[in-house]
Amino acid sequence: MEEYGKRLIDDNISIYMQVAKAIHITGVEGCGKTSSALQYIADSAMKPELVDEWQEEPQLWDNVKMECDSSSRRGRFILTSSREVDKDNAPLHSGIGRIVELPMSTMTLWEKSVSTDLISLEDMVNGMDVFSCSEELDEQSLVELILTGGFPEDIGLSLEDIGKKALLRLESYLDGCRLDLEDRECIDRLYSRRAVWLDNQDLVHFSDISLLAAAKGQTVQSLLEDRFMLEMLFREFVLHELKAYMDYYRGDLYYFRDSTTQEEVDAIVEFRDGEYGAIEIKLGPNQIDEAKESLMAFYENVQRKPVFMCVIVGFYPAVIRDPETGIYIVPISALGVHRNH
Repeated sequence: MEEYGKRLIDDNISIYMQVAKAIHITGVEGCGKTSSALQYIADSAMKPELVDEWQEEPQLWDNVKMECDSSSRRGRFILTSSREVDKDNAPLHSGIGRIVELPMSTMTLWEKSVSTDLISLEDMVNGMDVFSCSEELDEQSLVELILTGGFPEDIGLSLEDIGKKALLRLESYLDGCRLDLEDRECIDRLYSRRAVWLDNQDLVHFSDISLLAAAKGQTVQSLLEDRFMLEMLFREFVLHELKAYMDYYRGDLYYFRDSTTQEEVDAIVEFRDGEYGAIEIKLGPNQIDEAKESLMAFYENVQRKPVFMCVIVGFYPAVIRDPETGIYIVPISALGVHRNH
């Protein structure tokens, strides 16, 4: 049996199996839900029952709910699902009060042991002062990380094979639907299989960057030659990382646009206590000053101030906190969660 690599969701599985009767792990097919569930079952004295891909037999949800009602024992079931249930077959009970939902993403740089883990979002919330040298990615290495994506079973494959598998995944998610990112039916069908997620502005984001790169037909060479496309994919890559980290913190990720001034912020990370951070995403260090100006304008115009602001970049030799503005400058390869693998 292959050695299990620690995932961000592991801590939350352990926490919520102690307080809830059942948990429900959701995420795109192939992100590692079943492996994480089985690892917990193997390590736990509680030995919960796994109900894998319950949406294939929707009545199982209500069966689990009734079993939970019949006993006060915690940690009885782990359910997983990769897609939404058709409305006609939806369970009778929502599961509220009995089943805790835990979203799971494909692997982050931290989970792949690529991140140097010099700083976390939690560090920034706590106002940590920092100046740490970081191993700077070169452009080709960053492009390769984007094209590799985060599906666990793709680890060790060539970029060519990963691209082929990404296209096969898209075809299976779409069930033959024409791949058109502007086609609402296409997006809805992808979303029902958790291959994409929507933020509060109905912007569409793929659950793994390798899917979007494959949909756009990108290769290492094409991305190195197309700065605009690389910037777009890098932004989506960082949003994937942020979403995974905020799922770990049980928080939320949003996009911000002022309806009056049209000013935008790439990412708002909101924690469970209501505190939030504002983040701009830029590919290169030559864009940092522009990002800082944008964040400072946002800070001046909002009534409820962010507890921290940050620019996440693709290439930068250090993690710093700007002495004038307090804005963090963080290369994406330095962002982590400070947990042992």
